[in-house]
Amino acid sequence: MKKLFICCALGILVVAFSMRAEGANADTFALVDSNPINGQMVKVEDLLDRGIYLKFNNSVDRAYEQYISIELIGEGGFTCQWNICGWVEYKENDTKVIWHPGEHFVNSVFKPGAHLEIGIGFNDLGTSYNLRDTQGNLLQVTQLDFSIDSCQPSVNLAISGSPSGICDLSAVPISYFVAGDTVNVIYGLINPTCGHPIEVEVKSWVKLPDESLVPLVLVTHYQMAPGETVSAVLPYTFSGQESPGTYVIGLRILNPITGNHISTATTGFYFGACPPLPIF
Repeated sequence: MKKLFICCALGILVVAFSMRAEGANADTFALVDSNPINGQMVKVEDLLDRGIYLKFNNSVDRAYEQYISIELIGEGGFTCQWNICGWVEYKENDTKVIWHPGEHFVNSVFKPGAHLEIGIGFNDLGTSYNLRDTQGNLLQVTQLDFSIDSCQPSVNLAISGSPSGICDLSAVPISYFVAGDTVNVIYGLINPTCGHPIEVEVKSWVKLPDESLVPLVLVTHYQMAPGETVSAVLPYTFSGQESPGTYVIGLRILNPITGNHISTATTGFYFGACPPLPIF
């Protein structure tokens, strides 16, 4: 009888311990899904179409969202918080955190071959800064490494011509033109040799100093074979009647069926004297 009682008591303890362990695991804060996933190579179009998100098993404490960041790795790399370089949306009872990157970030960072890392929490000088759920549980510092597929169409833009000089604004030198100068806008569409035949829709524009947009006269659709490059030079000579200020040139290619973004490039110049402050 004593042996039976001891066995039963041990059995109860084992069950109780198992239940406690399961309860502890259920309370642990964990990442259960994401887009992109760690180690993935993605196309910009697919990445933005599916959305950039983190899915957790528990509701996220919004007070700690500043601990989620994205880093561009390599030359010219930098780290930016999600809530600085875009805006953060919460869904599914705050268990899903969705990042909407800013247009400038997408245009300047999501380039073919770019290597990036999503950081969830970070360590600094021996101190850990962790994302938390609404129950106070900490998420272990986590990195999701991904890259932008280099085998996809892209665009580039450049300015040349006969500027009167360069405005040295430290971080971003910019050409300035005066009446009689000619500016050449050089644009290119590139479909890499590793790509496949594709049709792209082209959008191009000039943003004037008053912030209004004027479309450039370009062919709006291109059929591109693998390895094909389409380029053109658009010259313009200033008459002196133009408004002084910043002129920004933009070029974008889209999927003509879905309208999804594939690649964007922007550049600019100044008409008149150099501006007093950086403009980009």
